[in-house]
Amino acid sequence: MEQKPTKCIFEFFPKLIGEGKVRKIYASADDKYVLLEATDNISVNDSVLEGIIAKEKGILLTQISKRFFELTKHLVPNAVVNPEEIFNPNGKFNLYIPANCIVMKKLKMFKSELITRNVFTGSITKDYFNGIRTFCDETLPDGLVLSQKFDRAIFTPTDKAPQGEHDKRIDFNQLVEIIKNDGMGGEAEALFLKAYAMRINQALFDICDKAGILFVDMKIEVGMDENGTILVGDEISPDSCRFTFKEDYVCGEKLKSSDKQIARNFYFDHPGETMPQEILDNLIDGYVRIAKAIGIDVEKFGFAA
Repeated sequence: MEQKPTKCIFEFFPKLIGEGKVRKIYASADDKYVLLEATDNISVNDSVLEGIIAKEKGILLTQISKRFFELTKHLVPNAVVNPEEIFNPNGKFNLYIPANCIVMKKLKMFKSELITRNVFTGSITKDYFNGIRTFCDETLPDGLVLSQKFDRAIFTPTDKAPQGEHDKRIDFNQLVEIIKNDGMGGEAEALFLKAYAMRINQALFDICDKAGILFVDMKIEVGMDENGTILVGDEISPDSCRFTFKEDYVCGEKLKSSDKQIARNFYFDHPGETMPQEILDNLIDGYVRIAKAIGIDVEKFGFAA
């Protein structure tokens, strides 16, 4: 029997259309789909750490994202597509897709980041302890302590700053204006984005809870397809969300993270120092721990079970 030829998915994505801090984006020849390639780079404070590589981090990010998309697709639609159905419908060849790559419908992205928070941690804590109580139309009560769980998730979106600059928190009216300025709708779409983000947050919170994980917070980007349908068009991973295992959680103390916060914490505590291998290993171990907890066969990708 004649052996099928092999084609790499990159043959169908000839155009590099974007390069972020930890990801490259390619467009298909017909401009209908994008290929997201996650690298092993690490970014902290909106900057890539030059010369610092977390081996196989891109694979873990992609596989965790794929798993979360699969587990939530019946509740919240996303832009992920099956490349075999699109580029190899008759199975004439073997389609090779690197484990750090995912294919999605090409969307017109909203210029905002949708952030939900389930735990009192992160950037809002400094302002809170300085007396501020309202964040993006969400008013927090007095007396919160570090890492306290909120009674309900809160929505704190930001704008989408140019690369290298910090995103800024925005309120609902500012979100409406961003949407209007891009010709993508107005108040109705802003309301939908908030509800959509909260629905994704709840789905992920429930999945993580069953896996013994506290889903701390989430940052995602969404877009609109050619039919006007709003879909998640970004990763859902420990690079963009925060996780802590329930067995490690202590209210009132800094969270023990299993996400990119491991790298952030090192640079907050050791400014100007080079990240040691031990921290890189801890980072990858945290990502592997998340992957295993949500049902990914990590041995398939070369990690210890």
